[in-house]
Amino acid sequence: MEIIYKNESYISLDEVLEKLKIKEYKLYEKISNKEIPVPFKPESRAFWKKSDIEAYLAKSEKK
Repeated sequence: MEIIYKNESYISLDEVLEKLKIKEYKLYEKISNKEIPVPFKPESRAFWKKSDIEAYLAKSEKK
C-alpha cells in the first residue's frame, strides 16, 4: 500500500521488505543501526518514505 502525505510518497512494511529483499527483523536492525530512517506512523501502521528506500537501494547497489 502506498500513501501520499505532504506531497511525498510512502510505502508500507510489506513493500519495503519486498524492495529490499530482507526479513522484517533485518529491516529493524538496519533502522537501529541508522542505515534506514525510522518509519512514519500516521496510525497503527508504519510507512517509509519511498525516496529514502530508493536512495538506500541505490547506495547499497554501488557497494
